[in-house]
Amino acid sequence: MPFQCPDCKTTLSTPQGVQPKFCSNCGSSLSTVTATTPDLLNDETMTVQPQRQATPSIVYETTPEAPQKIGPFIIGDQLGQGGMGVVYSARHEETDRMVAIKILPGHIFSEDLIERFKREGQIAASISHPRSTFIYEAGEHDGQLYIAMELMGGGTLKDVVREEGPLPVNRAVDFILDMIDGLRAAHRVGVIHRDLKPSNCFVDEDGRVKIGDYGLSKSVIADTAGLTQTGAFMGTPQFAAPEQIKSSELDERTDIYAIGCTLFYLLTGQPPFAGNAAQVIASIASDRAPRLVTLDKTIPRELDRVVSQTLEKDPDKRPVNLLELREFLLPYSSSGASMANVGRRMAAFIVDIAITSVSVNVLATMLTMFFMFSQISLSDAQRLLYAQISAGAIQILFTISYFAILESRYGKTIGKWLMGVRVVGANSESPHFGRALLRSSILPGLTWMLSIVPPLIWNALSLEAFSDNDLTDMMIRSQIFSTISWLPLILCCISMRASNGLRGIHEFISGTRTVELAGAVVEKRLENVPVTVASSSAPREQNRFTVQGTLGARENGNIEFGQDTQLERNVWMFANCELIRNDRKRLMRREDLSRPTRLRMLHYEAQEQELVVFEAIRGAPILEVIQNRRNTQWQNVRSLLSDLATELSQAVEDETLPDFLQTDQVWVTESGELKLLDCPLRKQNSPRNETTDQTSSEPEARAVSLLRDIMEGLIDRIVLPGHIIDYYRDLLAKDRNLKTLQWSSETLRDSSAKPSKWTWDDRTAVLGTSFGVECGATYTTGVIASLALGWLLPGLAYEGLTLFWFLSFCLLIWLGWHFRGGPVFGLAGVEVRTRKDMQPASRWRCALRTAIVWLPVSLALYTLVVQIRINIQSMSDPPSIYFSVGLTLISIVAWFTALSGGLFSIFNPARGIQDFLVGTILVRR
Repeated sequence: MPFQCPDCKTTLSTPQGVQPKFCSNCGSSLSTVTATTPDLLNDETMTVQPQRQATPSIVYETTPEAPQKIGPFIIGDQLGQGGMGVVYSARHEETDRMVAIKILPGHIFSEDLIERFKREGQIAASISHPRSTFIYEAGEHDGQLYIAMELMGGGTLKDVVREEGPLPVNRAVDFILDMIDGLRAAHRVGVIHRDLKPSNCFVDEDGRVKIGDYGLSKSVIADTAGLTQTGAFMGTPQFAAPEQIKSSELDERTDIYAIGCTLFYLLTGQPPFAGNAAQVIASIASDRAPRLVTLDKTIPRELDRVVSQTLEKDPDKRPVNLLELREFLLPYSSSGASMANVGRRMAAFIVDIAITSVSVNVLATMLTMFFMFSQISLSDAQRLLYAQISAGAIQILFTISYFAILESRYGKTIGKWLMGVRVVGANSESPHFGRALLRSSILPGLTWMLSIVPPLIWNALSLEAFSDNDLTDMMIRSQIFSTISWLPLILCCISMRASNGLRGIHEFISGTRTVELAGAVVEKRLENVPVTVASSSAPREQNRFTVQGTLGARENGNIEFGQDTQLERNVWMFANCELIRNDRKRLMRREDLSRPTRLRMLHYEAQEQELVVFEAIRGAPILEVIQNRRNTQWQNVRSLLSDLATELSQAVEDETLPDFLQTDQVWVTESGELKLLDCPLRKQNSPRNETTDQTSSEPEARAVSLLRDIMEGLIDRIVLPGHIIDYYRDLLAKDRNLKTLQWSSETLRDSSAKPSKWTWDDRTAVLGTSFGVECGATYTTGVIASLALGWLLPGLAYEGLTLFWFLSFCLLIWLGWHFRGGPVFGLAGVEVRTRKDMQPASRWRCALRTAIVWLPVSLALYTLVVQIRINIQSMSDPPSIYFSVGLTLISIVAWFTALSGGLFSIFNPARGIQDFLVGTILVRR
């Protein structure tokens, strides 16, 4: 029979309906509780432990009286109470830092709980990440163990859902991505959480999530013997994986299951399985989790599939790791997809048209051969017309079906997949078939209809007047309408504006939009960061710390490396670092600082020499990291620079900026996070820094100087987009004040919405678009002109073609001169700059670059046009054998050169052969 706790509202169930004396969740007395029906929403807080070999909870005869003081902390209000202790708010008596302190009372009866409590602090302290709650210290006072941790004032995800109900998809996924980032930091140090649930995920003042409560966590590297008992389940049933309930082997995928349950809860307001403890455990072990779409039909089908995959009974069927799950969820986050630029979309369109054309041409060729060589009594014109009608119908139907089926099923065609874009409808899901069919019927449907239907109707109406020798007219009409068929594409592009997400007319009509895939737009932080190693020395004790070596040496003191003996975590100890200068107010501000871009201050001593103890981080100075890495791009460091500018601006405002700044104080951690150290690790001998006025009494001046030094170091090592180069020049020209810092922070933050990367797929997009638009238009015009010349002036041989080729080549050069590289560069957001000083390239340099690019392509197309002329219309004076051989050689060399140049540009996106010849480089605007 179920019973409900009057305090925490947890529904309890005991064998044979025996009423429990105490709540197993909060410890409150249940002497007056009567039976009640299960509360499904509150079931998620139950912690179930079997009778056999179970670790007992702390049992309180009454609610324990709060101590007035424990260690250096003055106890405040009670925040919570559970099976692993009582949590209070507390204030550090010396620095006034507010913390949450968990206390394990002294009158407990389980040695296992004591060991588990100690291990909780050690495990949590081993994880230093912005998305994980921070542990300041742990200790024992008058027989009571305590852990002092970060105080979170924004409640938990459970509180958010209770107040707001089911969350929108984007917001729920944003919370889950924060959880994944925090869990990845835990998994990197070999920790499995094992009790991940909404009530253990805390919301900070910025609306971001931090993971806490590592009381049931297990270290797969060094687990304490005896704490994980065979046959004992510890955790919350609604969010526990099947292998956890069965006491099987646990790994990273156990936490992935809990993430899936949490996302299910955020989207629906309820866990996947509900009921009393026994019902939940039985359902998890045997029943399949319900699908999200059965509870809310507005949830994207692909997201439903991902959540269902995380809730698989078999761990092998779940995502392999957290990184893979993160990639699956990114498209549904608020920043996981952005509008796809026109160049990338155009390249995808051309690839898809090429695929459909090649696929259809095989069947069209077979139909043409059937009609041309069959025994049916038809003229050549009739045979060609019927072949064109059959091939045209197949082309239209196949192309529309290709786009509609793939975009409705997967959200992307082959071309869109290659170019990293996808089509979405409402809620970032793939459009249903009706919308996809309407979209593909407009584009490319209308394009093919204009290209095929009008010339077929014209040919059919004039078929009786045709003779077998007048096939040139039919070819001319086909080429003319092929050119006109580009009008639907142009019309659809007219409405594209950055303000409306670059949506075309066909997208407004069909209710769809094209976005760039998350993997293409979400910047990747630096990975595999080298770790600065400290030199070891003979251990010595200092307060609660053990000094183990030296990290750096300065003129007024060493930076030592040691360990916190209470939490077994590494620390840095700065002696005489001029951080505080006996200023109590400044000490309080710095010790209370919890921004993720600064080290957490753990301890301070003001004796003969000032000693400040910080958390230790694994990483290296940012400029050293970039110098030792190859192919680092701007998107790898953009967020780091944005974090640095924001930190410098905030530090100036709250007066926590270090008194001295050098570039080696800007560090990157192993997880790719930026940290600004409070003291230099060593004397900086770089000429760049010796000339910088870092000793200025004005903190604004020091901060701007540091930002300039870092940017100068970056511009020497990586290729920056054009808007960042312009930002750096403006930064050098501006005054060194707070307004400049705030402007820098806003500029770098806004740059995340601008394309920054320049990789092989971006270059492929530009090449494909340039060839399809510029070169394609020139080729089509050349074919039409050659046919027209042959029709109007039969006596004109190759002189007219050569003249037209020369004029077309000059037109291409003019386009490169006028648009500084070409019209497609503007659509793709690319600009040409000089490699030496990164200034915008002159028009004449761009014209020379264009001539080098298009010369082999133009020659290749010229030979193709001549061959078409030769094949379509016989001449009275056929070409000599030398002319034919020469034309073939020119064609081979031209095509080989054009192909080689294109491949070289793909493998080296920023600088093609033409860029090396004229001294230019391609960068994002």
